[in-house]
Amino acid sequence: HPSKVGFDPLNRDEFGGSWGHVHSLLSTIKRGGWSDKETRHATCVQTIPNNTEVEDWNIRLVEDVPLAPIKKGQLKYSSLRCGHTNSGLNAVEAECPNEDPRLSIDGKLSIEHMGKTDKPFVVAVDRGLKWMVLHFSVRTIYPEALVILISSYNVYGSVQQKTSEVQGLLHMYRLCKQMSDCGKDPDWEQIKAT
Repeated sequence: HPSKVGFDPLNRDEFGGSWGHVHSLLSTIKRGGWSDKETRHATCVQTIPNNTEVEDWNIRLVEDVPLAPIKKGQLKYSSLRCGHTNSGLNAVEAECPNEDPRLSIDGKLSIEHMGKTDKPFVVAVDRGLKWMVLHFSVRTIYPEALVILISSYNVYGSVQQKTSEVQGLLHMYRLCKQMSDCGKDPDWEQIKAT
């Protein structure tokens, strides 16, 4: 179910997801209609048992924005790919605020309203996406693997946005820190090329 999957904290250079992108994606889906084919590559990773770090991060991410609230003990997975779509399904089910009259009634997302013209979307809200699930041990044994996967998935993602200045600075900082942690002076030419 969509409510069991949150954004992975590593996604989008640790920005996670954007409520604006979620609602924009819902509008795009409404224009084109729901397509299971477009979400066939949905990928997530299990949360680490007895570790609430991912869940706590997601709870903070959705505070005071028009996304579905998250309760303690709810999240079992975090998205590496299709997170905005999944969050949109959650937002519709939670009847989050939205002013698009094609998606909402009385300023709230409405599954009944959207379902009048898109029955497959109603099914998706109810059953969720079909996920490829990575075992939680990937996060602890191969932490860089998740960063690589997320980066590669976002290159061609349908909600891919230009890298912001802050994301670029964070990426430069990480590269510089990696070199420093290895006892090397930062190679600014390599960082710039990267």
